Amino acid sequence: MNRSICIKVVPGLALVVLASMVWNCAPSYGQRFTRLRPAEADIISAVAYAGQPFGVGKVVFRAGRDSLVLETGGVRISEQNSRVHYPAFSEGLTRIFADSGIVEGGIHTVWFLFRGETPLDIVIDAESRIETRVNVVGNRPVLAQATQDMWWTQYNLQMRRQIDAGEYPAMAEVYLTSMLANRLNRRLLFSPLDSLRDQNQLQQTADLVFDAEQVRVQAIRQMMQGSSASRSKMRGPILQGISPPGIAGNRDQDQSSRVPLPAGPKWGDWPALRLDDGIEVEMLAHAVPEECFYLHFGTWDNQVWLNRLMDEHGSELARMVSMRGHQPTNETKIFDQLVLESSQIDEMFGGQLVADIAIIGRDFYFDDGPSIGVLFESKNGLFESNMHSRRNRFARSQGSQGITLEKLEVSGHEVTLLASPDNQVRSFYAVKDNFHLVTTSRAIVERFFEAVAGDRSLAFHTPFRYARAELPVSRQDTVFFYLSSRFLESILSPQYQIELSRRNRALASIQLLQMASWAADSEGINSKSIETLQSYGFLPPEFGVQPDGSTISVIDGVWQDSMRGRRGFFIPISDVEISWITHEESAWLGERIEFYQTELGMMNPIFGGLKRYELERPRGEKVERIVFDARVAPFGGRQWEKLEQFLGPPMQSEIAMDPNDLVAAQVSLRGFSLLPQRSAEPHQLFAAIQADVSPTPPPLKSSGFLQTVQVLKTIPGYLGAWPSPGYLDTLPALGGRPDEYGFTYSRLLDLWRMQHGEFSVLAFDRRRLENLRPSLAVVPSERPAQFRLRVGDIAHSNLRGWINSFYYQQGWESSLANVRFIHMLSQQFGIPIDSSLAAAEEILDVKLICPLKGSYELIQTDSQRHLWRSSSWPSFGDPQIPVGFQAPPLSWFRGMSLDVYQRDSQFVVHGFIDIERQVTSGLGSMLPSFNLFKGFDTIEKLPAALPENATEAGDQTGIDETELKPPRSRSRPSRKKTDDG
Repeated sequence: MNRSICIKVVPGLALVVLASMVWNCAPSYGQRFTRLRPAEADIISAVAYAGQPFGVGKVVFRAGRDSLVLETGGVRISEQNSRVHYPAFSEGLTRIFADSGIVEGGIHTVWFLFRGETPLDIVIDAESRIETRVNVVGNRPVLAQATQDMWWTQYNLQMRRQIDAGEYPAMAEVYLTSMLANRLNRRLLFSPLDSLRDQNQLQQTADLVFDAEQVRVQAIRQMMQGSSASRSKMRGPILQGISPPGIAGNRDQDQSSRVPLPAGPKWGDWPALRLDDGIEVEMLAHAVPEECFYLHFGTWDNQVWLNRLMDEHGSELARMVSMRGHQPTNETKIFDQLVLESSQIDEMFGGQLVADIAIIGRDFYFDDGPSIGVLFESKNGLFESNMHSRRNRFARSQGSQGITLEKLEVSGHEVTLLASPDNQVRSFYAVKDNFHLVTTSRAIVERFFEAVAGDRSLAFHTPFRYARAELPVSRQDTVFFYLSSRFLESILSPQYQIELSRRNRALASIQLLQMASWAADSEGINSKSIETLQSYGFLPPEFGVQPDGSTISVIDGVWQDSMRGRRGFFIPISDVEISWITHEESAWLGERIEFYQTELGMMNPIFGGLKRYELERPRGEKVERIVFDARVAPFGGRQWEKLEQFLGPPMQSEIAMDPNDLVAAQVSLRGFSLLPQRSAEPHQLFAAIQADVSPTPPPLKSSGFLQTVQVLKTIPGYLGAWPSPGYLDTLPALGGRPDEYGFTYSRLLDLWRMQHGEFSVLAFDRRRLENLRPSLAVVPSERPAQFRLRVGDIAHSNLRGWINSFYYQQGWESSLANVRFIHMLSQQFGIPIDSSLAAAEEILDVKLICPLKGSYELIQTDSQRHLWRSSSWPSFGDPQIPVGFQAPPLSWFRGMSLDVYQRDSQFVVHGFIDIERQVTSGLGSMLPSFNLFKGFDTIEKLPAALPENATEAGDQTGIDETELKPPRSRSRPSRKKTDDG
């Protein structure tokens, strides 16, 4: 570093550190200096100011360097008489500079609220137990206010950090900050819902359709804010909110506050199409209402295959997208509710009784009570008798649990209903001709009979016939899925929108009541009644006032809504009749309807097909290639134009892959303006990760920006653009004049840039760019695309060690986030540490899991502390990946390919994924060979895997990585167009 710069920077840095230490360590005004007793040796300063309704205090202390305590949020403050509440921990700058050795000592600061004016007997549990007595200073309103201001800032920051690090709905953080803001007349400094205000209307609509977690969190926030606050904060350039504002007034609404449910949006008509009258449509489609989603299997064996695939790899498939640390409390509850089960007998004889099978439904609200059903086409009358026998047997065996089986008349037909009082079992069984329906929804039963009679069934719906023209029945797809425009319009109808918002308020009320009771108990306040909780500010004044008159209660230890049933098993929205709404609901609904009509215009269907094939592999693995072909149409109207503003035209060519490329992606981008005098032309951005070396696995650390940079630098890859630099020109310090070999170097980013003809390519390693130069070429493409992705067999490549390390790192982060949440609930709500895991799962209504396949356990430290941790965590002092660890996807993922392009108003998606399967009897012989498949043979080529006699992939310990390099091809793969291309 230049000496003059050092003279300026070093004193400045020292001054910042010194200021931080003075603020954190110096005794506050009003505290007398006293000689600390040995038991208080780790207390640097402490002060407490009396106030109403709370006093506020601050303690600066040394916490030691026990990483297990620090990284899991295990530092805890309490008071002998339970008078300390809502602490906010801050480590100032000391933690930031600790790794560099600039600051030593592990100094921490905690701000907290308390009640009373007598001395506080503080206990801080960190690496060891610290005890001290703090005298309460009275009559210092200015200092008390200033300290409370700092506590509030730190409390907001602490909750923001908790949300950023977590992978769960932020309902506890939203409740705590909102509740304290209301009680202390404070303004939220860092709203957990700031990101929601930045969402556009399209994103809010998508959240509603798919019941995103954020919807429930916002309902909690709006209820805590109250109606006026909600209106003022949420109005603006976006919609008023996902849910209508709070309902004011008495629990029993008078007639003057009611208005009729309005008509829905006037959706645009599907364009007139000339479709061949001879389009083949499966018989089962004649029994499907056009407003239902449709997941068609075709044969019994196909649904057995999908069930087995989900059992083997379902959770891992989901975690390839998101390393989430939780899962539903009961993953089979929908089929348990329908009283449908798969057994070995079903798998053996189901195909003899069932000609066709599909899952249909009116929504995706699986967690809270969906409108869903299973539709069968039977081969003979044995299926019906078998169903009746099973349902009668179940009702007799479960009669003591309140399960009943009754006959009903629906639309002039006899239907049976198997049900429990709390809706945990809700199963309608209807039969018409050879069609059999088992569903949770009476409304679907009514429409089923109408559809079979020819009234608005999918078989006669023009968009569905268009889908079957694009993906004909003759393809014999293993799975065909179809989301009709009527399905999407139904979810955005007034009836669905209002009941969904009321349902979200009911669920939010359950969670609010639970958290309010915890908070009141922690402050020593009797929380037996809602009125008591409201009087102390734990619940808003309007809490419990629902427009439909429903109430929340606990029955046999389970939360229930008086009109909707048990939490997680609410009555399906399609079965709820709504004849009137409040004026506030009407205003909210009117705003949404106007948006749907002016911005969306019309809803387009989404459909696609999957088909599985047997793939020959050199190592004798049982690998299935699942080929997918889909048409994804975004919302219509103006929103479509916004989605187009970044994507460029479909690419008629592609960048030739280097033989070492294991993962390669290309995307077409539109031009844009860099500066008023300079603009970028449309260009292709391409990137790849190569397998020519064994990259050093990233070090295992819990978090940090520097760690992210280190991870990026360990990736053996490159990023490029053609035929113009485009977005690459936005990177700093890379726009200078290249040297004679076409290279530019950025010291700021430690990054090389190579310009070769019309190519501009970046990498951290210059030699990688030099080796890449001969391979850079543009070749014709067999299929136009705006996005391409190719992934090879990572498990049998030199990248597997890096992937194992990265997966372990992400899984560790996710697991840590869960434990921090458990410890946060214990600290903020005063929940006993041994009950905090159960409390976390109760409030989230999920099961917390460790992605590293460990179990959460309560341990006792050397200092007699009790902390939660996972049995699969490494040592914090010297973290190492366990010997033999393999990222779960590497046990089955064997490659994929994806091509996406825009055609008219939809995206066309082609591709495949290769999956190694467990050997399952009875299914393998039915798989056709991929060699017989025509239509995708232009995109199925992947980088070569290991030769048959190569060393198999194992753990990264004790293996010579040089033996695991894939063979390098000296010639570029042939791109000769085939007859079927």
